[in-house]
Amino acid sequence: MSSQVPVAFIKQYDGRLHMVLEQEGSKLMGTVRNEAMNSKAAHFDRLGNVEAMIKTVRHSVSEQTDTPHSRRQLTMTDYFVKDFIDKEDKLRMIIDPTSPYAVKQAHAIGRSMDNVIITALNGNATAVDESDATSSVALPSTQIIDEDFGTADSNITVEKIIEAKRLLMKIPGALNEQGILVMNASAHAALLNIEKATSMDYGTRNLETGKIDTFLGFKIIVLGDGLLPGTADGTDTDPVRCFAFTPSACILGKGTPSISSRIDQIPERHYTNQIYTSSSFGAVRMEEELVVAIECVQAA
Repeated sequence: MSSQVPVAFIKQYDGRLHMVLEQEGSKLMGTVRNEAMNSKAAHFDRLGNVEAMIKTVRHSVSEQTDTPHSRRQLTMTDYFVKDFIDKEDKLRMIIDPTSPYAVKQAHAIGRSMDNVIITALNGNATAVDESDATSSVALPSTQIIDEDFGTADSNITVEKIIEAKRLLMKIPGALNEQGILVMNASAHAALLNIEKATSMDYGTRNLETGKIDTFLGFKIIVLGDGLLPGTADGTDTDPVRCFAFTPSACILGKGTPSISSRIDQIPERHYTNQIYTSSSFGAVRMEEELVVAIECVQAA
């Protein structure tokens, strides 16, 4: 094999990275609004609701209806994954179109992307006023379903999911979009134990796969442990939060290109082959009313 890594191989590896990231790497990337960014930070405008006025006099002068404007700020962070490959046989694995290295690195970037989206849904959003002054906007308590809702110290329940749907439906047109319900394995297991969520008597699908994909109009996405905020210790001190939301609730800003890679030889490391993958992205919550946090008490 040549001492130099051919450009065609690098492009092949890079293409594999993009495919894996889009199809498997991030579970949440496709559930929110995606925006390409060429700067470290960007502002996104929000439009508030207006009320229709009543015409009471013929030929009267029409009044102006001001549409409320506000802004949110999204800041990107740089992420990278790096590994060294010594032997030529392993280098052949890198440039293989089904390269497991590309899969692992894309998955690492994807998990970071999911973490950024969850943090945006749950944490403070940065608002920007007309003078470019910034302020923090927290998810209000009215959008948080307490762990005691319906049943004290409970995990996910049908009652909590119905309440989340009620809160989202208060916003006109919110559920014209696909509702998303993000949970972890513990919450999914709790849902499997609820007859209303699994029995054909309630119109749900037969669970031959052992997985609930949709429920009450929500598309269910199960994330790995550690990505949802909160502590699974069997107490209500810091309950785990699952989230119900619609795609308009959050923007994911991605650098251009969204993910890139290099394969180089490092002379100072005895010409070891280095594979380096990087990506820049960030997320911001746009509408508090389109996000509902569901607190769940879960065992360790």
